Amino acid sequence: MTSSLAEVIGPAERQALLEEEQVRAAKEFLGLFSGEAPPVKARSMKTPPTQDRELSREVANLAIEAFQREEVSSGYLRDLGEKLGIPGAKLVEAAA
Repeated sequence: MTSSLAEVIGPAERQALLEEEQVRAAKEFLGLFSGEAPPVKARSMKTPPTQDRELSREVANLAIEAFQREEVSSGYLRDLGEKLGIPGAKLVEAAA
């Protein structure tokens, strides 16, 4: 007899796990802009000023939203990530 995940984990536990995953994803997304992420070759300068990081974060957030609405491709997201000075693959991963 196979049991589904819903039978093994109760609704409260499932919600707690989802919340933990959302917090982890949010921290990972913010980490892309904190200077902790390894620099991209095309832009290996020092950490950008706070205002530039905020703008990059907003552009990345909008691009992720566009990707999730299937308005842009993962390739576009990767290219944009590199232009913003963050690993494109990490941006695509954050959008997934």
